[in-house]
Amino acid sequence: MNLLYTVNIGNFITSKARDSFLSACARWGCNYAEITTTPIVGCPSAAKLTGYQCFSGHDAIAYFDGDMIISDTAPNPFTDEIEPGTLYAVSDYQKVNQCPEWDDIAYGPLLADLLSSDPHGNSFPTKQNFFNSGMFLFR
Repeated sequence: MNLLYTVNIGNFITSKARDSFLSACARWGCNYAEITTTPIVGCPSAAKLTGYQCFSGHDAIAYFDGDMIISDTAPNPFTDEIEPGTLYAVSDYQKVNQCPEWDDIAYGPLLADLLSSDPHGNSFPTKQNFFNSGMFLFR
């Protein structure tokens, strides 16, 4: 059995969003769950990335942000072959934001930390390692 989960810390999910999740689960033949507590105090977003640890016994898991609406015509993400050890996600590339200033804000502090921690002064790839975590899927 597959699972669709979301994070609902502070009970912000609207009935329209929840209804769209439940409808998608009925169409896709999967379970639904909401995480309502954070694993790191003061950082509710951490629950989206660690939430899968709350669930066991599922073949594949899909995460959707709680402010999303899943269209009645959205394809079933569980139908494609989902390779073990692979995280399927959407790139964080945003054409309108891609400029040197945006790159510096988005990647500068992280890159500086990584470079300062590397005793050999190697450079680290940045953009290709970032993804939009509003929806992701894995086995």
